[in-house]
Amino acid sequence: ECHDPHGGEAAGFVHERRHPPFAEGDCGACHGKPAGGWKIGGDISEVCRGCHDEIGREKHPHGALAAKGCLGCHRAHAARGKGLLRAVRPMLCFSCHPSPRFAQQTIHDPAREGDCAACHPAHGATNEHLLVRPYPIEQYVPYAPGRYGLCLECHDESALTDPERGGDTGFANGTQNLHALHLRDRVSQSELGTRVQPGVTCRNCHDPHSTEAPRLIRRVLDCNGVPCLQI
Repeated sequence: ECHDPHGGEAAGFVHERRHPPFAEGDCGACHGKPAGGWKIGGDISEVCRGCHDEIGREKHPHGALAAKGCLGCHRAHAARGKGLLRAVRPMLCFSCHPSPRFAQQTIHDPAREGDCAACHPAHGATNEHLLVRPYPIEQYVPYAPGRYGLCLECHDESALTDPERGGDTGFANGTQNLHALHLRDRVSQSELGTRVQPGVTCRNCHDPHSTEAPRLIRRVLDCNGVPCLQI
């Protein structure tokens, strides 16, 4: 937990990165009196929040906080890695999330690079599914750029929504941009009036982590969590 078994720069082979109270010899910052066996002064996660009060206060906290507590991911005293993590990412993430899901034939660049934090904050997020920016998971939503903040951080909005830019992504019918046809709301007129059908969201056709098909395309479309159409 605290020592490198083979060697190191510090005396006693203590890991280089240390929790500040431990590095300063301030055991009482987290522990009770020696006579009581140095017991932690309460719930460990609450003790941690005595200094890290922002952790777990997000609208959507990471489920690991409740399931494992702070020490499920972090070492208490010293560690090799930054943030006193028990393992490097993504291996730490794979201790809960099954790695095959992220290692199919076609892998999204952040997943390939092991950069889970590019999309998911470690402790919690304002957005559902622990995402750094909005990403709709419903089958249909009215199109607005703000609803696709996660995707549009990297992908060109115009290439996906301009009806005449079909050649930019290759998903086209001649010059007609089929991404735009799917994403944008479809407005139709009839004797009953104007009808607006919301666009189809990205995740219906694409998996955000990895797939066996090219371009992260799902083999079976996802209709609100139910497989509904094989491509």
